Amino acid sequence: EEMGDTLPTEKQSIYVKDGMIAEVGTSITSATTNTPRFRITGGIAMPGMIESASLLGTFDITQEDETKDGTAQGKLAERAATAALDGIRLRGKHQVVTLHSGVTVSVSKSPGVRGHQMMGGLMSAFGLFGDTLDETGTYVHNVISREAALEVNIGNRGKQDEGDGRCASVSGQIAVLEELFTDSETKEKSPFSDVLAKKIPLVVNVQQADEMVAVINLKRRLGINLVIQGGAEAHIIADLLKENNVSLVLAPVRCRPDDQWETLRCNPERLSTLQAVRLGLSFEDSESWDLDNQRNLRWEAGYAVALGLPYITALRGVTSTVADIYGLEDVGRIQVGKPANFVVYSGNPLSFNGKPLFVGVSRRVLCGPKMY
Repeated sequence: EEMGDTLPTEKQSIYVKDGMIAEVGTSITSATTNTPRFRITGGIAMPGMIESASLLGTFDITQEDETKDGTAQGKLAERAATAALDGIRLRGKHQVVTLHSGVTVSVSKSPGVRGHQMMGGLMSAFGLFGDTLDETGTYVHNVISREAALEVNIGNRGKQDEGDGRCASVSGQIAVLEELFTDSETKEKSPFSDVLAKKIPLVVNVQQADEMVAVINLKRRLGINLVIQGGAEAHIIADLLKENNVSLVLAPVRCRPDDQWETLRCNPERLSTLQAVRLGLSFEDSESWDLDNQRNLRWEAGYAVALGLPYITALRGVTSTVADIYGLEDVGRIQVGKPANFVVYSGNPLSFNGKPLFVGVSRRVLCGPKMY
């Protein structure tokens, strides 16, 4: 009843060979007698979750600068030439506890977006199971996508007085952004040219409905793939998002009482209105430095179900839909021919009843992960 008609009722097995999913079904025919077996009675398997809209991996301790990647300045920041992946550090406390909860992949942003700055940088996707970001790792290939998306801020967070001052207004931010996309110097071999060629999407952190409309109008003029990240007032323009094929990463899922004018019309019942939109779910507001909550992503998806989102839509919102939004072909699904990346829970993964029992990524397994 809790999960709806979303899971097979008979026993299933997953056979992994050389880090790839070789078979899925009620009976496995190609496994040998020497194949290690893990038998989990009453377990529920799902793809490893994908968290996004956070700074996971870019720092460990908020008040200690030496534990942070830092913030790019000047021309490098203006041209969005920095990639989060190049500043990621694995095996920090935040990544470990997040992995142990069943989140196996992060689409992280560059710390350069922190504070009042319009230009962000390249968001990067990486795996949390491993010791380093070795692109040719023997056991775990942690580098999933160095350039998953180009990120910018529109609205209050994008206001800055540096430079010629145009970014001090929302209208100025839109004008500068369009200029960057049409400028010949920027277009050649840059993240902007990749967005124009639809190789990667443009991710815009924006909360207010009217500002989202301005960004959608820019998408129409440029003909690009657009992802709205934040979207506190997205329910007001749900039809417009669908008509223009705009993806939405809701961050955070629940409306929170705060002093931000941009989120004033956030409606707790908005999720039922957003069912038709390609919807990803994130725990954190994109402005937050608090990384302790990424481990609670599955429960945030559970709250989405309680607030009116169909169970299967919420489940996809932290797995396959997020993978599709960022073009991550090898994660987000349990599928024959794809790299192993799944978690087994003792019960409903989106409730307090389900505890992570087993994490399998490529050739490595984590049995009985600790709950911090």
